[in-house]
Amino acid sequence: SAAALTPFSVQDVMDRGGIYYGRNAISRNSIICNRKLLLNGNGFYLGVPGSGKSMAAKWELMNVILNTDDDVLICDPEAEFGPVVDAVRGQNIRLAPDSTQHVNALELGKGYEAGEKPVSLKSEFILTLYEHLLDVQTNGRRAKSIIDRAVLDLYEEFSKKPQAPTLQDLYRILQCQKENLAKDIVLASEIFTKGSLNTFAQPTNVQLDNRVLCFNIRDLGQQLRPIGMLVLMEVVMMRVMQNRLRGKRTWIYFDELSVLFSYEWSTNFLDVSWKRYRKYGALASGIFQNLDQALDNEVAHSMISNSEFLVLLNQAASDRTKLAELLHISDTQLSYVTDSEAGRGLLKMGGSLVPFINDIPKDTQLYKLMSTRPGEV
Repeated sequence: SAAALTPFSVQDVMDRGGIYYGRNAISRNSIICNRKLLLNGNGFYLGVPGSGKSMAAKWELMNVILNTDDDVLICDPEAEFGPVVDAVRGQNIRLAPDSTQHVNALELGKGYEAGEKPVSLKSEFILTLYEHLLDVQTNGRRAKSIIDRAVLDLYEEFSKKPQAPTLQDLYRILQCQKENLAKDIVLASEIFTKGSLNTFAQPTNVQLDNRVLCFNIRDLGQQLRPIGMLVLMEVVMMRVMQNRLRGKRTWIYFDELSVLFSYEWSTNFLDVSWKRYRKYGALASGIFQNLDQALDNEVAHSMISNSEFLVLLNQAASDRTKLAELLHISDTQLSYVTDSEAGRGLLKMGGSLVPFINDIPKDTQLYKLMSTRPGEV
């Protein structure tokens, strides 16, 4: 018994109802964490390319899928999660100009329907959409008033219909507005409604009620990427709100989160959503490889510093210094994220900071599904 406690400063995490994250590198005991017990369940996977970030995140989400009835939603910018989602009979959704799969940007889900003013909430989202796509901010409040009026008319028209309206329906109502500015808005939005980039202006034809949803946005392209990412985050928020009413947890994974932090509008949208996830009982996870960029971004810095769950894998030299200052990590603890092998590092769980090892056997079907290493895919 005395030998098991040496060194006496060792920390172990053994939460009831938790997930296995590996072995403690010091005590060799199992690390069992339950993110639902934390002050907030939001977290990050941080490490250089090849350090095992995606593998660690997939390990967690597979445990969630197989051992709970929680929902899992994935934003997949590099199309890496497809095999895992297919294996558990989830819904892979490829969002691209040439895709046959469509997600209606104006869908009014059950989460919205439970709100006191669901149309007002949706109007706010649509204004954000038009503001950043069509540069309506140059015309200020006049353009926003026209769009808001059209949105109210649109949902009033469809309030008695079983199907949800689309951006094409909003386009039609905007055409009926008398102001000359409305004609400019109609012309500017034509490419996203009637034109070649109308993938979000059509009725939804995928199973958005599937327990596991993966949004593949690799092929969106620069023109469609802004609307695609906003629609994706809107769909995620609708599911979170719906699950809150059902008393069900939602796990959300954003791979390559630096993509969202590349734009001011998506950074602000994500910042608001991240806070709402916590209030609504969701557990959001960001996967980041460019930590230097994240810590230089004020919003990302705040999100990381306020997250109770962190998986720190091998870090670049410049990133280690910033991490030490941010999380008050000692030199000894930093050694576990210095030139460490894939799947090894530090795990922060609330006030505990534990060095871990999670070597997944390579001869298993699970490893083959999760690996994205060249030569193993």
